[in-house]
Amino acid sequence: MPDTGNRSRRKAGRPKDDRKREAILCAAGDCFLKAGVAGTNMDEIARAANVSKLTVYNHFRDKETLFKSVIAAKCLEFAPPDSLVGLENHEPRAALTRIGNDFMRLMVRPEVVAMHRVIPAEAASTPKIAQLFFEAGPKPMLDAFTVLLEAWIARGSLDITEPGRAADHFYSILKGVLLFKLVMNIDKPPPEAELKRHVADCVDMFVRAYAVRRKKALGS
Repeated sequence: MPDTGNRSRRKAGRPKDDRKREAILCAAGDCFLKAGVAGTNMDEIARAANVSKLTVYNHFRDKETLFKSVIAAKCLEFAPPDSLVGLENHEPRAALTRIGNDFMRLMVRPEVVAMHRVIPAEAASTPKIAQLFFEAGPKPMLDAFTVLLEAWIARGSLDITEPGRAADHFYSILKGVLLFKLVMNIDKPPPEAELKRHVADCVDMFVRAYAVRRKKALGS
């Protein structure tokens, strides 16, 4: 007698097509930027990805999950949280420069700038969209960076009382007026050399602010 149970289990456990997943993520990103998250439905994403609606749901259980996956995938292209693992053994200035350059290359991408325009516009009527965006992108990045700072504190490389606040300070000074001008369409992305100069200035400010001050011995 044929073992239909085993055959069914093999079929159910068949891995999803990574190419279709990537196509869905790409199509969803384009749709979200054009019509906003609230204004986009799964049928439109399926058509844009050239897959069935069922295929979309096989990969992503709902639109919220798909939106978070789009944001997470974009972050992973340039600065995955796992990329910070092992940097605690590096000198802070060099590691921060690498982190800062990766971050700013991501921030000036046209699709990322566009997303920073779309999210605030939708957040006024749908606050959950902003929360999903934060949980998928900024939060994992800040959490991973905070862990890195804690490692440097423990090693005596930096003197930071509140690493979570310091992580916020670092990314805030990196974005600065530069990102504001891009989002507001006041300016265009600067050349690579200028972007690196900006990062170097921000890293220098951060390192000087949290440098370990060696106390002079009494009477010296």
